[in-house]
This record gives sequence, structure tokens and C-alpha cells, in this order.
Amino acid sequence: MSTIICPKCGTSNADTALNCGQCHISLQWAMQNLAGASPAQLQQQTPALAVPEISPSIVEDGIGQRNMLYGALWCTGGIIITLVTYGMASSGSGGGTYVIAWGAVLFGAIQFFKGLFQCLR
Repeated sequence: MSTIICPKCGTSNADTALNCGQCHISLQWAMQNLAGASPAQLQQQTPALAVPEISPSIVEDGIGQRNMLYGALWCTGGIIITLVTYGMASSGSGGGTYVIAWGAVLFGAIQFFKGLFQCLR
């Protein structure tokens, strides 16, 4: 297996590598633009990587909204199951049995309020 020497930092990389393992520069870009450049030119020509800052509050809002959605779906599903089975049981002449899906309703309510508090923080 052959190796590629990074023109910027001199690190030996596998020939299948896309980026340098040391300085993380694109090896294809570096080979095209930095071959034979002096160290001073390397500092000027190397593009800075623009990494956007992600605010923790944005991440928390997304998680909170997702928890609210999942909680609402679970709670609504539990209520629908309860109402449908009660309707079927009460429509018969002799009564019947029905399911109270309290686990789904309770879980959904807890999940919803957890998400709400995450969004409010």
C-alpha cells in the first residue's frame, strides 16, 4: 500500500485517505494548490475551516420539541384506544369490557411535560 505525504505538514497518509490525519486538510486540494510552496505561503494559502457554532439552547429546543411531540402522540393514542374500546363495550346490550390505556396516557403526559420544560429553559 502506498502513502501520500501531506504538502502542508509532511505527515504520511494512506493513499485512500481523503484528508490528512494530522492537519485535516483535503489531500486532493493540498496536492493541487500547495505542491512546492514555502512554509510562509502555506500559512497564507490554507483555507480556514468554517465550523458553525451550535448553541446548546438550539439543541435543547429541538429535543424539547421532539419530546413534546412524542408525548402528545402517546397520550393521544392512549386516549383514543380507551375511547374506542369503551364505545365498543357500551354499545352492546349486555355491556362489555374495555381497555383503559393508562400507561400510554401517563407516559405521554410525562414525556410532553418533560419536553415543555426543556423548551422553557
